[in-house]
Amino acid sequence: QPLDVSINGPFKRAMHHWDIDFRIQNKNAKKPNPNDIINAVVDIWYNDALIKPNNIITSFKCTGISIKLDGSEQELVNKHDEKYVMK
Repeated sequence: QPLDVSINGPFKRAMHHWDIDFRIQNKNAKKPNPNDIINAVVDIWYNDALIKPNNIITSFKCTGISIKLDGSEQELVNKHDEKYVMK
């Protein structure tokens, strides 16, 4: 689940916020059209820079998969906040 922590979770949250904003701005629209959704995905994925090497590395540390055996990174485990991973 490291990628859920650093990429999928933040992406889902960003899409959720986009959907809320879309519905507020377009009160007459029942749902966004496919082009709006595609543009939102591209914008969030690339402009919010979800895939950064540091985010991926940190996600493995936050889930405890690749922390140093000497215990020096133990404080990173279960730290899923903005200090350690992108929101």
